[in-house]
Amino acid sequence: MAIKYNYKPRYKNRSLGRVLELAKENSRNMGFLVLAIALIFSFSMLSNRITGYATYTSDLESTLNETLQQLNTESRLRAVCNANLDGTKADLTLCNDKLSSSQNYLVSCEKDRNDLKSYSDQLNSLFSSCDYDRTDLKTKYANETENYRVVVRNSVKAICCSFGDATTGTVRSWGIENNQIVCSGNFSVNCTSGSTNY
Repeated sequence: MAIKYNYKPRYKNRSLGRVLELAKENSRNMGFLVLAIALIFSFSMLSNRITGYATYTSDLESTLNETLQQLNTESRLRAVCNANLDGTKADLTLCNDKLSSSQNYLVSCEKDRNDLKSYSDQLNSLFSSCDYDRTDLKTKYANETENYRVVVRNSVKAICCSFGDATTGTVRSWGIENNQIVCSGNFSVNCTSGSTNY
C-alpha cells in the first residue's frame, strides 16, 4: 500500500488558507465556479456590446432617417430651383428676343437718322442757296426801285410842268396810276428845281 502524504502548511493569513484548502478539496466545483464566473463576465461584456450595438444601430437608423428627410427636402428644393431655372431661362430667351428686336429697331432708327441728316444737309444747302438768291434779289429790287424812283423824279418835271411853271417856280401836284405819271395826286414837284417829295 502506498503511503499517502498529506501536508497541510499553516498560513499566516487564515482566510487565504481556508480558500486554498477549499479549492483543493473542491477542485471540481472550483472549475465550475471559474467557468461560471468566466461565463458571467463574458455575458456581461457581450451584453454591453449588444446594448452598444443596439444603441449604435438605433443611432444609425435615426441618422439615416434624418438624412433621408434632408434628402427629400433637398430634392423638393431642387425641383423648385429647376422650375425657377426653367422660368428664368424662358425670361432670358424672351429678353434676348426683345434685345434682338430692339437692336434691329435701333439699326433701322440709325439708318432713318442718317437719311434724315442727309436730307437736312440737303435742305440746309438749299436754304443757303435760296437765302443767297433772296439777298441778291432783295439788293436788285432795292437798286431797281431806286432806279425807278430816279426815273420818275427826273420825268415828273417834264411831264407835269410847263415852261412858264419852270420860270415862275410853281409847285405842282402829281401821282402814279397804273405805272404812269399823272399830274394830280399826293406828291409835289418844284417846277424850277425839279425837286420832289417822292
